[in-house]
Amino acid sequence: MFTRKYEIMRIEVNAMTDLSTSSTPSAPNFQGTLGWLDGFVLHLRAQGRADKTVHTYTSSLALLQGFTERRGMPALPNLSTEHLREFFNELFERGNKPSTVSVRYRALQQFYKWLLIEGERTDNPLDRIPAPKVPETLQPHYTPEQLQKVLSSIPPTTRDVTKLRNRAVLLTLADTGLRGGEICGLRTEDLDLRDLTLKVMKGKAGKQRIVAFGAVTAQAIERYLRRRDDQSPWLFAARGGRTLSFNALRLLIERLFAAADVEFKGVHGFRRGFAISFLDLGGDPEDLRTLAGWDSPQMLRRYTKATETERALKSYRRFSPVDRMTHGR
Repeated sequence: MFTRKYEIMRIEVNAMTDLSTSSTPSAPNFQGTLGWLDGFVLHLRAQGRADKTVHTYTSSLALLQGFTERRGMPALPNLSTEHLREFFNELFERGNKPSTVSVRYRALQQFYKWLLIEGERTDNPLDRIPAPKVPETLQPHYTPEQLQKVLSSIPPTTRDVTKLRNRAVLLTLADTGLRGGEICGLRTEDLDLRDLTLKVMKGKAGKQRIVAFGAVTAQAIERYLRRRDDQSPWLFAARGGRTLSFNALRLLIERLFAAADVEFKGVHGFRRGFAISFLDLGGDPEDLRTLAGWDSPQMLRRYTKATETERALKSYRRFSPVDRMTHGR
């Protein structure tokens, strides 16, 4: 079943194509302008891609479609390497950040790979265009001191159910590194207070994984659930037992940080802080990658770059070659 976002994108691509009076057929085996878009979306869904990923890819195609219509270029399946170079150049000229252009590049790369697999093209025009280089930047995260300051504003033994929920949410985010959407999607049946684990459905590609949490977090969750009087299936429910939306989660956390006079750095700041703390305390990088649900080792470095130098220096103090060579002399 296609999402509303996809249907809107479908209409947008159709409308842009209707503006052209001299467009050529997309490819020999496609019947109608929308054939390639429908086929590509079905391919993404067959791979288990999340709705957000499908939307990102189709919005990139719609952006390229608008560019080709303005320039009188062929339909998307028939574009050449030079056509695509012009598209990326325009994105940069319009002030798009390298990270944004990189997202568009990856989306189109998947599209042309699909055309190649399906036999609709004999080459991938992006193979001759290097991926945009994205400068590595330090991502914002929360330190243990900042989290402790916010938590200290919520008494652990309060009888206020909302405050108990908020405290449990903060501790779960900090203790597991879950994404905001994953926190919102947790159900009570996903919780195991004996093994101190959570069953998480990963937002990307719908994969399932198990994450652990500590005794302090478990105690906060148990206190919240014991005081809650609804039968909601959601672990961290909104009023009336409804699911907690990501926007609601972000707003409640932002308010808690403002009340504690701590800078709010986004919900994802918990995930970065978790990764950094895990490694700083001696956790294994591969264990972290499994717990965080990262498929790519590059994601590990991206999330923990902020303190990599500090960790390297600490490690050096323990493994200095000359100190170890002369130890005991």
